Amino acid sequence: MENPSARWAPRGLIHGYAVLNDELYIVGGGIKGSISSEVTLSHTTAEYNDVWKTSDGKTWNRVTAHAPFAARTHYSLTAYNNMLWITDGSVGDQAILSNETWYSSDGLNWKQIKYPFLVKARK
Repeated sequence: MENPSARWAPRGLIHGYAVLNDELYIVGGGIKGSISSEVTLSHTTAEYNDVWKTSDGKTWNRVTAHAPFAARTHYSLTAYNNMLWITDGSVGDQAILSNETWYSSDGLNWKQIKYPFLVKARK
C-alpha cells in the first residue's frame, strides 16, 4: 500500500524492517538497476543508511539520516532481545560484501560488535 506521508527515498524491496517496542523500523537499503537485459546481475544506483520508525503505519519519523554503518543493501535486519540487529550486506557493489554486525536499542545509537577473530565475508 502506498503511503504519501512516508518521506524516505524510494528503495524497492532492498531494505530491512523489524518491529521493536511496538514500533516498525525501516533501515537503509537502496535501489538496484539492471546492468543489461542479457545479465541477471544489477548495479547499485543508490544506497542509504537512514533509519525511520512508525507506531501506526501512517506517521513516519526519521530517527537518523545517517547511521554509523556504511549504506548497504542485501543485509539482514531483525529485532531480538530488545535490540535492532543489522548484519552483513553488500556495500556499494554486489561484489563488496560486509561482515559487520551492529545493534541498537533505539535506532539512533548504534554499536558495532568487534569480533576477537577474523570473520570472512561469504563469497
